[in-house]
Amino acid sequence: MVTCMSERSEKKMLTVRGVDEVTYREFVATAKELGKTVGQAMTEAMRLYLLFAKSASTLLSSLANNVGALRKLARNALSATSEGFREVVPETIGNIDELEVSKADLEALGRRIIFSNIKRLIFREDVDRETFEKYVVSISNVDELEVPSTLPRLLVLARCCGVKRLIVR
Repeated sequence: MVTCMSERSEKKMLTVRGVDEVTYREFVATAKELGKTVGQAMTEAMRLYLLFAKSASTLLSSLANNVGALRKLARNALSATSEGFREVVPETIGNIDELEVSKADLEALGRRIIFSNIKRLIFREDVDRETFEKYVVSISNVDELEVPSTLPRLLVLARCCGVKRLIVR
């Protein structure tokens, strides 16, 4: 349940169904780290969502100044605003023990991807530089990342955060 303040400063209890439990726990933890209540953080998140949905290119341009990862997303958003909100926001794939990804897998989804919380992530030999740059936004909290030798290490590492081991084969 979420407590929110109406214009008359009355508190309302709201129930939000269908929220992913892992995402919610991470959201609560982040709110606490930032010194905010879940209600305050939720209100801020909803305001940001509304701003983003109404004008993705404007919001992404201002956020890009503060967040390096959003710079790449903003460039895509500016050129793809007409494609709609769904086309701009990357898909998050995670909380998996092991995942092997091919070029065909990336192309089939057709969206940019954030890989997160994966014990072992393997990119097959057919994942080339162009495909990697086009679809992989970031790779975070991965114990073991395995990539083909055709992908430049620094290109891969520039998208990594919290990767314990990189294997180039």
